[in-house]
Amino acid sequence: MDYLELGDSYGASHYVLVHKDELTHYCELGAADSATSATAAAAVLNWHKRFGLPEI
Repeated sequence: MDYLELGDSYGASHYVLVHKDELTHYCELGAADSATSATAAAAVLNWHKRFGLPEI
């Protein structure tokens, strides 16, 4: 998971949050207004709500 900064020319959202599953290489991008740990934590919780935890 990492943030990419877009700059001022892309409207209100100045960052893209990149979330990648290392096993399947599935990637998801999300617009973010700020690059904070709270935004990243919310994205991780949302990811686990939709896909669940891996089974071992």
